[in-house]
Amino acid sequence: MNKKFLSVTLFSALMIGATGTFTSCKDYDDDIKNLQEQIDGQNGLSAKITAVESSISNLQSAQSGLQSEIAAAKNEASKAALAAQEVAIAAAKAELEKVKAELQEADKAGIAAIEEKLAEVSGRIQALEQFKTTTEATLEKLTAADVALQSSITALKADVAANAEQIGKNKAAIEAQIAALDAYKGTNDAAIAALKADLEKLQAGELTEEMAAKIAAQVTEVVGAKLDLISAAFSKAVTHVELVSYSFGGKTDQIIEGEPLIMDLRTAEAVEDRVFGKGSSDEVEANSYEIINQKEFKKGERAFISDSVLIRVSPANATLTEGQISFVNSALGNLDELVTVEKVEQFKGTVTRGVSSNGLWKVVFKLNKDNYTEENLLKAAKFDYKSGNAEDEPVKKLKDILYAVAVTDKPGDVERSVTTGYELTLGSVYTPQYELKFKVNDKEVNDLRNRFQYAEDGTLTADASKKLFYDYKWNLDRNGNRVEIDGSYVSIDASYRYDNWRDQDLWKGGDNRDSKGSSNSFFSTKVGEKFTVELDYGTEEISGIYGFYVVLDELRAVESAPSEITAWNSYEADIEGLNTITTNRKIEMSINAEKADGDIIGFRVYAVNNDGSLVDPDGKAFYVAVGDIDAMTTTLTADYVPVWNAPTSSYDSTIEIDLDEELLKLFENKYGDYKEGNLIVDTENNPTDTDAFQKSFNRQTGKLEITLLNSLDKYKDNGTYKMYFNFTNDKSVIVKKVAIEITKKMPEFPAAFSAKANQLDKDGAKVVKITAGNWSSNPIHNLGTAFNGISNPENSIIDFNYTFTCAEKQIVFNSNWGYNPNRYGFYLDVNNDKEKAAALFSHAGNKLPEGTLYDVAVSYTYQSVSFESADNSYTVKAPAAQNFKLRLVCDEIFTAEWKNWTPNKVAKTENLNYSSKTPTTFTLASILKFKKGTADYTTPFSATEIKDCHLASNGVNDEYFTVSFDAESQSFMFTSLQSQNPPMKDVTATLKFTMVDYFGHETEVEFPYFVVKP
Repeated sequence: MNKKFLSVTLFSALMIGATGTFTSCKDYDDDIKNLQEQIDGQNGLSAKITAVESSISNLQSAQSGLQSEIAAAKNEASKAALAAQEVAIAAAKAELEKVKAELQEADKAGIAAIEEKLAEVSGRIQALEQFKTTTEATLEKLTAADVALQSSITALKADVAANAEQIGKNKAAIEAQIAALDAYKGTNDAAIAALKADLEKLQAGELTEEMAAKIAAQVTEVVGAKLDLISAAFSKAVTHVELVSYSFGGKTDQIIEGEPLIMDLRTAEAVEDRVFGKGSSDEVEANSYEIINQKEFKKGERAFISDSVLIRVSPANATLTEGQISFVNSALGNLDELVTVEKVEQFKGTVTRGVSSNGLWKVVFKLNKDNYTEENLLKAAKFDYKSGNAEDEPVKKLKDILYAVAVTDKPGDVERSVTTGYELTLGSVYTPQYELKFKVNDKEVNDLRNRFQYAEDGTLTADASKKLFYDYKWNLDRNGNRVEIDGSYVSIDASYRYDNWRDQDLWKGGDNRDSKGSSNSFFSTKVGEKFTVELDYGTEEISGIYGFYVVLDELRAVESAPSEITAWNSYEADIEGLNTITTNRKIEMSINAEKADGDIIGFRVYAVNNDGSLVDPDGKAFYVAVGDIDAMTTTLTADYVPVWNAPTSSYDSTIEIDLDEELLKLFENKYGDYKEGNLIVDTENNPTDTDAFQKSFNRQTGKLEITLLNSLDKYKDNGTYKMYFNFTNDKSVIVKKVAIEITKKMPEFPAAFSAKANQLDKDGAKVVKITAGNWSSNPIHNLGTAFNGISNPENSIIDFNYTFTCAEKQIVFNSNWGYNPNRYGFYLDVNNDKEKAAALFSHAGNKLPEGTLYDVAVSYTYQSVSFESADNSYTVKAPAAQNFKLRLVCDEIFTAEWKNWTPNKVAKTENLNYSSKTPTTFTLASILKFKKGTADYTTPFSATEIKDCHLASNGVNDEYFTVSFDAESQSFMFTSLQSQNPPMKDVTATLKFTMVDYFGHETEVEFPYFVVKP
């Protein structure tokens, strides 16, 4: 609560109460009565303030009116009125005295009333806190209420400021009124003198501004103390709590700790006595080396392991203790008897979500060993768990009961709790692991070399009596439990090979990863380079493991014994991460001894379960080749561009890569000194996870060949794929790493596409004749055999991936006909309308028609080649120079030529006698030769096929003769006009007529070989 705000509020209220009972000199009785009625009806200070403020408003209005009346009062009548006002003022004084007494009485009772009100408010706050629930909805409502409260306080502050301003105005108004009455006294001697005396007495009365301030300060002191107690209680009360993902030490490497939603309340009873890392008959190497962080297990003893969760609370300044924390489920059951909260501490680590570190607390807990039983734990962890049902149905198959973290607080007299979401599960069962799985960097141990029987130089891994060490595994039943077979719980970790007789060659597979039993390679690193050894299990599986360590593979250091183990031991002090038990998932290692460069070092990993049993009876080994592999690396790059082989209907998927002299010698390997390793594809970092690449060396061409084995759409468009292989010497040491980068480039338009010789005319157009017989056919014409790449020399269509598209939409190619050869044919999309079809091809007069030209665009679609497109196709447009034109020519057009010529190629003319009274007739065949398209035409013409016949002279039709065509006689008939004005001499004349073909195309012809005789 703001004390200053309270003081101002009380002061304003008291001042308004002190001054606001005055009204104007008009209607005093009514105003005072109204004020008294409001005061009588008030139940609190706020209502009184409101009533007094109303009276002040009336006083201000009356004052304005009074000033006007004083200014106007200049005669005896006015004086008489003022005398009456004097009586009213006296009555007002008496009433004001009563109000004053009431206010003084209210002042005495004010503190008690406020304290009583505060008690009521405190009770309401406690009731409100009791009403709070842990649901997010209620929290949101409380937050909204808090916002509204702050808004109200802001508004009240504004009102108080306004009230203070108004008090000042009221005071000024009263002083002005006194001055006005004082001035008025000159004309109202006795009455004004009495009124002024009364006002001055009131102004100097007990309820002064100083006294009001003193009263306000006393009230504030009492109220503020109580509000401080309430504020302190609630300022640090927890209102919200949530679970947060986290990591300790910057990594989530811990085998158990670091799983934010698993309460690891598991416990394990040791099944054997063991000091893990001390050295024994099964941890043989630890007898020779000092292992740090040894862990003791005593058979029959049970271990209780601490775990933790991270919570975030609001407000951020809240403080927590162990006693406030509990774990509850949705049925409001808790783990108070089963779980002990060891400590609660502020968290300073790194959270894995984008949240502030304010309000973060780490809650550390463990099972209460005094109350623990397996039955109690399983009942708390699993739905429907009943005593003994773990045998009938594995506990893992039962559903988890979900828990939340509850924080209990008691800011007042009432205890309340808030919870996180129900997200936590109890880790209730430890499952010991009996197969050791780990990775070295990204390589699984099963892909790395060991010395199962042989060292790299062929030396057998055996003791002094030549007894082979081998590598062993646990004998397990179908449920993964260790069992005794032939008197032993272990057996050789390999399969028996029946086709060899020597003891050292009887095994294959399993953990046989040496040069004689597998093609596994060394793990390669260079001096000082970090690498990690990491357990490779899921969350549930790994919980059964306590920890692991890495040690030198001492027993199998057999090359040039004892020089090899002597060398290894000389490196030991400079190998980081060696001989240290870790309870993390992984350990970071590095070989920092410069003298180890070029050597091979063997390491063995041992891991122990939480029950003290070894994960693997003799651990598992991996061998490391130390050297700067980067300096021994040659990188080969090549682009692969898909090329469709039409005759074979397949893509050429092999890339040839040139080799330098050094690599050629390694590949040729004339003396058998080197071994070519398998191709390793970097599937984790490549654009797609395909590993379908194959390498081979072509001895004839001397080139390395990389073949893509998958469908090409499995490789990303323009993606670069990285892979490598190694050359090793006879000791399996890497002498050369060959890195390969293959980039899949998207193909271009096929270079094989071109028009065959003399298929296109001078304009680059393919000429197609349209006839009465084909215009409505589909296809009208197939262009496939006109182009190389589409058809072979025998004119068979071999590639169905080209698409022709005509610029004229009514000329449509059958590109959607798939593998039908007629996909390269076209039709006229005119709905069988001959006139529309005829509009698509034309001719030019009495000569071989030129037809109509259209642009045709060519594209090529590569099928099953693109990783990006929905149908895996990839379409490429032809370069502009490889597109072509289509010329449609009407092959039904009639053309004619003059038939009669002299030997000197001079046309023979025909005479027409103007004076002849009978028509002159010429048969068509006697004077003309006809063609239809490009072929000679002798078939009779119909009356509709020859029209508009004229004989023109001097540029004018029918000056002397008219011409008609007689279809029956196939003749032109020239009829003289027989006028009285015949020509005076011979007139050269031209026969003109029009021929109409099947499509309605008209050909106008003219023959100027006629002479009109007078």
